[in-house]
Amino acid sequence: MATSTPPKLPSLPSTVVSTLAPPSIQSFVTLSLTLDGRDKITKVIAYLSRLLAYWYITQGNTEESLRWSGLKTALQMSRKPFRFFKYLNEYLKFKKLVARPTLSEEGGREGEEVVEVKDKNALPLYKKVGMGGKIIGLAGFWAADNISFLTKGSKFIYPKDADKRTVLAKKAYDFGARLYFFGAVCHLMQGLEDVRRALMDLDKSKNSEEEYKSKQLKLTGCMVGLFKALCDVTVFGNNIRLFEKITGKKLNEGMASLAGLGSAMTVIFNNYPRVKV
Repeated sequence: MATSTPPKLPSLPSTVVSTLAPPSIQSFVTLSLTLDGRDKITKVIAYLSRLLAYWYITQGNTEESLRWSGLKTALQMSRKPFRFFKYLNEYLKFKKLVARPTLSEEGGREGEEVVEVKDKNALPLYKKVGMGGKIIGLAGFWAADNISFLTKGSKFIYPKDADKRTVLAKKAYDFGARLYFFGAVCHLMQGLEDVRRALMDLDKSKNSEEEYKSKQLKLTGCMVGLFKALCDVTVFGNNIRLFEKITGKKLNEGMASLAGLGSAMTVIFNNYPRVKV
């Protein structure tokens, strides 16, 4: 009997690269004209400056370190005005999330397979909890960051009382950082399950090249989200002194800079222009 030849399946990198627009000035301009793209390009430069400041200080070159550290501080402050009222967007996201039905997973598991009731608008419970926690964390962070900018950045609040400004700015920053860390942990837990399920779906789609490519792209999105969550947990775990409490010292400045770069690059990847495939 003649047997059907299984399709030749593409590698994950080749599938992902085939969807990206070629590197060009036009692609960079298209990316930079989006709010997230421009913000994260600035974030990348800021974290590169932080990394270079750290490297120069390890080489004993204080003057160069101060130059790059000053650039980092200026770039970080320049991003803050664009965050005004971003918490309102998270509020709307949360309302939509709550309104979506929870996807029931009937029958438990058959081997490694989760049997789900099909509903395009429904979400599994783990995903609703993860997304909800992330949204709450981001909303709190944006609101606290607005207060921090209006005190430390612009001196709009308590313009004649530097001590009060300093206290309020620190409280706002600490509150926002803790909420962002909470949201990042929720995102990380959700991301682990997303990747596990995406891997299962990919394994079941090997008989169709088109379906396999679609599942590869889905897996890529899940992996990028998981990597961003891991980077954010690292950055904000360091910001709230979690590593210091555990190990007795803060995370290495170079490692913290690389984690920040990693987080920014995932958003640039998600906003980079695509081509139709």
